[in-house]
Amino acid sequence: NDDVSSITPISVAKVGPLDMGVQFDRGGDDSAMHPIFRAMSDTSTYIDFLHLASLASLPHPWPRNQELSRTAVSIPSAEDLVLAVSHTWSYQRHPDPRGSEASLIVNLAKQAAARHRPSGHTLVFCDFL
Repeated sequence: NDDVSSITPISVAKVGPLDMGVQFDRGGDDSAMHPIFRAMSDTSTYIDFLHLASLASLPHPWPRNQELSRTAVSIPSAEDLVLAVSHTWSYQRHPDPRGSEASLIVNLAKQAAARHRPSGHTLVFCDFL
């Protein structure tokens, strides 16, 4: 089923404030930061979040993260909806070499964005990209 309502709430939910006991001194107001960055300030050094439009326009098969344009990624703000995608890889070297799952992932992300209507952007983390 490719309907977003079939996804468990935790997999398509806005991240709430995280209290992991981690404190960072940023020297200012962090209310504009996405909660994931309030909890782990170095997240952007090892995780890329793609704009939904960038994800939708990727060629098939999807390129490796190292091959993405840096303009396709962004650091989430508090107004952004952040989605995480992780799925079984049917092939050892690429999760979706034929692009058969890409359109499903993009459609589910679009449905989530329409349902949650973030005031910012919809950004997607994929375990492969």
